[in-house]
Amino acid sequence: MCSECGHIEECPKCDSSLVLYKQRMLLRCHHCAFEKKVSDSCNLCEAENIVIGKGTQKIEECLKEEFPKETVLRIDRDSTRSIKRREEVFNLARSGKAKILVGTQMLTKGHDFANLSMVAIVNADQGIFGSDFRSGERFAQHFFQASGRAGRRNERGLVVIQTNNPDNFLLKEIITKDYLSFYSNAILERRGRWPPYNGAVLIRAESINKKRVFNFLSKIAGFCNAIPNNTTIVLGPVSSPIERKLGKYRGQILLLDTNKKKLHNTINKVDLFLEKNVINKMIKWQLDIDPLDMS
Repeated sequence: MCSECGHIEECPKCDSSLVLYKQRMLLRCHHCAFEKKVSDSCNLCEAENIVIGKGTQKIEECLKEEFPKETVLRIDRDSTRSIKRREEVFNLARSGKAKILVGTQMLTKGHDFANLSMVAIVNADQGIFGSDFRSGERFAQHFFQASGRAGRRNERGLVVIQTNNPDNFLLKEIITKDYLSFYSNAILERRGRWPPYNGAVLIRAESINKKRVFNFLSKIAGFCNAIPNNTTIVLGPVSSPIERKLGKYRGQILLLDTNKKKLHNTINKVDLFLEKNVINKMIKWQLDIDPLDMS
């Protein structure tokens, strides 16, 4: 980010900022793999560029400065690309030679580090306040997985959470109670609208022309709402969480119904509607039944 005008380098093909890979001095998009060389100065005003954010490389650097005598080991997708390197990294972690581990969610799953006594979750808000209705559920799962890594032997484990919202109800519920208590409250919030009480179908569409995408989705939404005695709830059309990806504009409609049979009948009628009315020229579209990813 520019230190003067605040300009942030963005991907020319996606609505996403670029991520710094310091070892190779590249800026890369996590969605389309576009990359460019890092510049020391801003493209707009030529002031100095500064690094922002809390990626694993940045945290690794800070920890090495704070604990210069300790081995800090970073475990993420980039540091474990080859099988050989992955084995080396995890052997260092398990042996205790590396006393400080920095990693992504892959660190929390299925690993047993005998001497690990403290776990820190950095920037928890990014997980809690996601755009997906399952964001809280997924954070809770990761929290219990991560906290389960600490204190697995004789020492009592300590879990530290970094957040700007310490009074958040969900966070307090997760910290002070067990997963079953969290589940009991979360499932009540889902009742009446979200799965598992409702079946869900996501209709996605994309095109190089944004107007074409929303014209296509609006006609589908209008058709669904006009079906007599239809109980299906139609949400949208809206832009996808990442509206532009690989140079194409993306939008979506979410269909919800407590009766899955009626929901599938609605989808069958949408299929027939699209066969009879050629409105999908220059549009790539798909149906996602019971979507796990809302983006």
